[in-house]
Amino acid sequence: MGNPPNKQIYIGHLPYDCRKNDLEELFNKFGRIDEVSVKRRFAFMTFETVDEAEKAVEEMNGYDYQGEQMKVEFAGKSRARRRRPPGP
Repeated sequence: MGNPPNKQIYIGHLPYDCRKNDLEELFNKFGRIDEVSVKRRFAFMTFETVDEAEKAVEEMNGYDYQGEQMKVEFAGKSRARRRRPPGP
């Protein structure tokens, strides 16, 4: 199960040379982008509304961008970072 819809999305599996302007051009068709933070091979993007972010997630998850299949989902707590209960 993914994170609940909100205005901020996570964009993963980006090419190493991907820049803020590249993502703004790619995602601006979904609405007004308030903020973009690009790290190594991933980014966080905040839209003006939840509806705009939902459209971006629906249409861009799995999109092939420069040979990389992007992972686009709502930002939130990472499943990998959540504490797991101790084993048996």
